[in-house]
Amino acid sequence: QVKKFLETLEKIVPKEYLQNFYNNINEIKFKPSFVKHLTIASAAGGYAPEINVIEFKAEEFFRVINHELLHMASATHFPQPNSDSEQNYLSGFVQFSDMGEIGRGFNEGYTVHLDHKYFSHQKHEPKGYKILGGIAKLFESIVGEQDMMKFYFTANLNGLYNLLCNYIPGNNIYQFMGSHEGYLSNKKLGNDTNKKWSSLWYIFIPYGYDKTLAQMTDKERDNRIKYKSIDAMSEFAKWYKNNN
Repeated sequence: QVKKFLETLEKIVPKEYLQNFYNNINEIKFKPSFVKHLTIASAAGGYAPEINVIEFKAEEFFRVINHELLHMASATHFPQPNSDSEQNYLSGFVQFSDMGEIGRGFNEGYTVHLDHKYFSHQKHEPKGYKILGGIAKLFESIVGEQDMMKFYFTANLNGLYNLLCNYIPGNNIYQFMGSHEGYLSNKKLGNDTNKKWSSLWYIFIPYGYDKTLAQMTDKERDNRIKYKSIDAMSEFAKWYKNNN
């Protein structure tokens, strides 16, 4: 499966952009299990850049392997000034450091787009991934496929940002902000779930309730009253529909 992946990869991406893949492939490990350090315990697979390991549910191997190999092919470590942390990693368009992370959603979206287009040709990702894939595809149509893949496989989010700035006049920038009334717990509470949109589920307590989203049952979350709740993705979707 890895050999087949590489054959396809080298057909669509210039070899000079694949140094991260060549660096990682010799020491990559595969584990047919799922352990605590991955983000969502109920997911079908995941790549951990800090240890160069792809983990997966055995029955889901052929569905997730190309997606996770794409993460591996675009991952690298970077030094961070004035920091002793070893958790400074780049993987495609996501950056991990001791200051947090940025770009995860966009990175997942573009990884899904590449996987569907060149590798798995499957269309059964979760709804959220389909939305993210559509957004990433829109960005690709702006900067061009070759530049998009170059920045992805060389883990150069800053390069993509700088290129995009050339397309956006300073007086024509749109922001889509979400708003959800509530307050934060002083510690993490609740159980893990593949339905969470971020780790804030463990600490966000919606207005009018006394438990975090992670503590709620599916029924409670689905039926809860959302006081003045604004979803940023929905706002973007409305704007995009009205302007295209």
